[in-house]
Amino acid sequence: GLGDVYKRQHFKLPRGFLYIKFYIPSLVSCNSRTCTINNIFVFLIRDLLTEYEYCGQLAGLFYSLKPTKYGIELSVRGYSARQHLYLGKILSSIYATKSCFSKDRFEQVKEIHKKGIESAEAEPLKNQAKHLLSYILCPKTFHRSDRLQQLSTVSYNDVLSYANDFLLHHSV
Repeated sequence: GLGDVYKRQHFKLPRGFLYIKFYIPSLVSCNSRTCTINNIFVFLIRDLLTEYEYCGQLAGLFYSLKPTKYGIELSVRGYSARQHLYLGKILSSIYATKSCFSKDRFEQVKEIHKKGIESAEAEPLKNQAKHLLSYILCPKTFHRSDRLQQLSTVSYNDVLSYANDFLLHHSV
């Protein structure tokens, strides 16, 4: 029966969940330009981890890396036996970013980010309402139009400089 199938597929391996905040609000949320640079910085890190992410998923490990108005949030979940290896690879990618970003890939990620901001009006109304309420009610939340305007001023060297400042001065 169904109970037998469940018993055969239930591995009883411990699962873990790690949550890490990289925190430096004085740098990230001082204006819409640094907020935009933070977003590109996170998207470049995600891009570096794409192939490794697939291997992690096959092993039952998953991660999430998100830009926030105070820095970056990283969460790792899955089977705890190999979680430390996965986390180590993610952290080494974050801290070695300055030597890993290529200018060509930066331009591609920047263009993808631009298209994402431009297409935000096509998102479900629920998402648009959340963003608008955050913009109205939460300090240091910048409107998409402000971030889109600042995106054209962001250069490859700006992101490298930002990454260096962020990694030297953040709290965890």
